[in-house]
Amino acid sequence: MSPTEYGAAHRRLLQTDAGDLYQQVVLEGSISADDPRVVEGGPDHEAFTFLVDLGLLALDPPTESYLPVDPEVVNAADAARRRGRRLIRNGSGPKVETQPPAELKQAIGDGA
Repeated sequence: MSPTEYGAAHRRLLQTDAGDLYQQVVLEGSISADDPRVVEGGPDHEAFTFLVDLGLLALDPPTESYLPVDPEVVNAADAARRRGRRLIRNGSGPKVETQPPAELKQAIGDGA
């Protein structure tokens, strides 16, 4: 789900439970994937899942914990993805010439 697909309920969640959880993770430095607050059925599971979906918490596989991600980094990455999609959609990206495999092989030689 992209950030533009989130509705009023998600904004409220970010302003309340998810925002509070994010601040706690920032203060603590990380949150374990098996922390009772965030496991399925835990009191903060929905907020945790939302923060992961937004990219504000990122898994650190070696420690099996989630680290907070600077919101500005998330915004910059999202802007870059939007720009890339726009360039692709408009066909305004860099032009790349391609050759059929046989012509390419002739151009670079057969390696012999």
